[in-house]
Amino acid sequence: MSSCRVSMHEVMSKIGERLIKGGWIREDQLAEALRHQQLTHGRIGSSLLELQLVAEDTLLDALAEQLKVPRARATDLRNPPEKLVRSLPSRLAIRAKAVPFASGPSSISVAMMDVQNLLLQDELSFVLGNKVQPHVALEVRILEALDKAFGLDVDDRFYR
Repeated sequence: MSSCRVSMHEVMSKIGERLIKGGWIREDQLAEALRHQQLTHGRIGSSLLELQLVAEDTLLDALAEQLKVPRARATDLRNPPEKLVRSLPSRLAIRAKAVPFASGPSSISVAMMDVQNLLLQDELSFVLGNKVQPHVALEVRILEALDKAFGLDVDDRFYR
């Protein structure tokens, strides 16, 4: 029996293929981003952005489509309600790379780097006291939000 869960490595490998098929990048650009990724030990999406090979919204839309979850845009994470952000302990927010940014009567929208981690979603739901609606967000935007909220030491390469 095969697992329905797809690893983030597989997702990121497929995201390059999706961007090529969509005509947003070429194969040589993906190869360049993969080389950059090996040097920085980061994510392929971050490498594509750092090398300015793809637009932020294009990458985010492709990830949301690939993962079949809603997207959290930069504007969502720029100024989330402080009370909501602070409702998540800093250690958990930083470990989970998760930022709550909107709440409704039955759920809290949380930008996450690993939207497929159900155990993490359960932990966040328990701590937040409400169902979590995971949203995919770009690594750089989550790290910026965590830096602003909790003083996370973010590598300079993410600020551009």
